[in-house]
Amino acid sequence: MKKISKKADCERLAGLPPPVQFEIEKTVALLNYYYGENRNADKDLGGYVVLIEDEQDFAEVEKFFSCKINDVIPEWVNIIECRGKAAYICSLCLISCDFSIVLVIPYSITPHSFLECENSGGVS
Repeated sequence: MKKISKKADCERLAGLPPPVQFEIEKTVALLNYYYGENRNADKDLGGYVVLIEDEQDFAEVEKFFSCKINDVIPEWVNIIECRGKAAYICSLCLISCDFSIVLVIPYSITPHSFLECENSGGVS
């Protein structure tokens, strides 16, 4: 699992497909624009991106939400395609009105509940 909150953190993304890197970099840039590059990502407003690398990472993520990953209801879910196939998903999960976690998860291990949100156009 990688937590990414600043532009410098994006250097740890080497090896990911370019569309995935782009999505993460774009999200981090927006967070930094609105909430500041020098914020404390854990304590200040804004949030961060979490790159899930394998199924064991879900246990750590569940601590953020205080519930099982299948009980998390994302605001939206986008599929990131690489070479014409679904490779990752990117989902926005609100913790409070001014703090969010954007989860980037390999499609092959994405919880079924997240895919249902993508198919229904997200949660209203």
